[in-house]
Amino acid sequence: MDLFRGTQAFVAVAETGSYRKAATQLGVTAAAVSKAVLVLERDTGARLFNRTSRHVELTSDGRAYYERCREALAQVQAGRDLLSASRKRPHGKLTVSTSYVVARYVLSMAADWLSDHPEVELELRGSDQLSRLNREDVDIGIRVGPVSDDDLVARELRRTQWVTVGSPSYLARRGEPKRPEDLTRHECVRFVMPRGDLHAWTFASGPAPLAAPAHRRLVVDNGAWLLDAALLGAGLCQVPDFMAAPLLREGRLVEVLGSLRANGPTIWAVFLPARRNVPKVKSFVAHLQARFAKA
Repeated sequence: MDLFRGTQAFVAVAETGSYRKAATQLGVTAAAVSKAVLVLERDTGARLFNRTSRHVELTSDGRAYYERCREALAQVQAGRDLLSASRKRPHGKLTVSTSYVVARYVLSMAADWLSDHPEVELELRGSDQLSRLNREDVDIGIRVGPVSDDDLVARELRRTQWVTVGSPSYLARRGEPKRPEDLTRHECVRFVMPRGDLHAWTFASGPAPLAAPAHRRLVVDNGAWLLDAALLGAGLCQVPDFMAAPLLREGRLVEVLGSLRANGPTIWAVFLPARRNVPKVKSFVAHLQARFAKA
């Protein structure tokens, strides 16, 4: 026998004092409520309500049964609410693929998010290749530059500008360039992109960007090494603003040609449409958006 058969209808009638109101509360017909209560009375062998044309009142057996049933239903509802809340909380493994240029920043931003979500395991993969999210079982991809895949949902994390920086010791030795053309007389640490070509330094010049004839003797394929080289006094480098911001605030690097900052690449979080409403994906992307906005 189903112990809960008719119980929900019985409790609703007991609490509303009406079959009609109970039916409205449960989203069924009054006839269905009446039938459920009659079946419950038959199963228990007890009369639970005294009925008149205008009023429904619990019998002594009905009152005793109601007190126990109310508590039992409350526990069942609490259990359902707990399961529902669990499904809405970020949990399980979250796999994020990120460009090396932003990997250390994503890692630092992830640390406090993980402390707030103890049920999540984060796997962070560094790669300068575009991840095929569905083939590589990646939840979120962090991409720098245009997103051309129409099959992905893209959330903007930050728009950037290019900043050109050097260490105080380097600038004391070599002087500060006043125009992009002056860079031919400077050591310029350059970045080689995954496809093998060098990133062209870019400056704003009216409505159109100006590519500087940057001299180079040191080339690296890791964006973080650009700043490391600049801090060591090896030369100037050009990086997205968020990368240099802490070092500029601390005075460890100095920006040059700041009036000619050009717009840089946009940073995106991308994911498959099917993962749009997955709690761990929604929560982590929102966290990155908030943190990049402050970077």
